[in-house]
Amino acid sequence: MTKYVPDEYDKKIIKELIVNPRLSDNKISIITKIPVKTVNRKRKNLEKKEIISYLTAVDFRSTGTGDFGARIMYIIEFKYGIFRKQFIDVYHQMTSSKKDIKHINLKWLGEKDGHLILILILESRKYSDILEIYNVEIFNKITKILGLDAIVKTTTIPITTTLTFFHNYEPLTNMKNGKIKEDWPRDMIFAGGE
Repeated sequence: MTKYVPDEYDKKIIKELIVNPRLSDNKISIITKIPVKTVNRKRKNLEKKEIISYLTAVDFRSTGTGDFGARIMYIIEFKYGIFRKQFIDVYHQMTSSKKDIKHINLKWLGEKDGHLILILILESRKYSDILEIYNVEIFNKITKILGLDAIVKTTTIPITTTLTFFHNYEPLTNMKNGKIKEDWPRDMIFAGGE
């Protein structure tokens, strides 16, 4: 697969969508001075190549909906012999219901000292609830599928404040009303290919 290198028009369009993903092609055209047909064609191409995607981030913490007041990062280290493809092949069995995803904010696979690791950010109302969620909903499922000895170490880190996410979004600095502030300098937005 070849790397996609965004041109100057792509970068301008991406930056405007980072600032406000709800912008119409007409509005992007007005802001960037790129013809609307070009904006439309390039946006569709960026979507088709999965360079850009859209999602909604909901603040479930006390500053948002109030559903969750605690967040802990779990780093789960697997024994030697459990590898990425094996984990991915059984992954769908670990997220089979709404209950399975309710408390998981983020999930990544990684590597540490030759071991496959799973990194989770779990959320709940109280910190003490997260231990139960991990043991009942996460640990039990993993060991049932991969074996009782699958996990060799678990590290936990309480998370208190989000500073930056997706490279550009800084809730304490450049965001207002759920998006980047209109007056935030466009040269302070990373759109790739730079």
